Amino acid sequence: MINILIDTCSWINLLSEESNKLLPHLEFWNKNHCINIVSHEKIVEEWNIHKVKHKKRLTESISTKYAHTIVVAKKEKLSIPEALSPNFDEIDNQIKIIDELLSNSQVLV
Repeated sequence: MINILIDTCSWINLLSEESNKLLPHLEFWNKNHCINIVSHEKIVEEWNIHKVKHKKRLTESISTKYAHTIVVAKKEKLSIPEALSPNFDEIDNQIKIIDELLSNSQVLV
């Protein structure tokens, strides 16, 4: 088993507006005991503070892009299907995975 430590900035950088290709791998390797995530109480504390701020930043970014798309679509007389409306579930899912990985990590004091 390999021990890895991921700092707060790296956890934040793993958050994305779209489907994340890296988090499911970390989750799989951790669940199958290939890696052991080692953390520090300060990293967990910082993550809990920053995840709310970055969730807000990502949701605002997605909403703004969608609003701009609507404006352009109206000017061009195009219709946008409901299926293309913003979906924030992916961001929530990524945060949930990171929370689980950190909660299952070996926390150093």
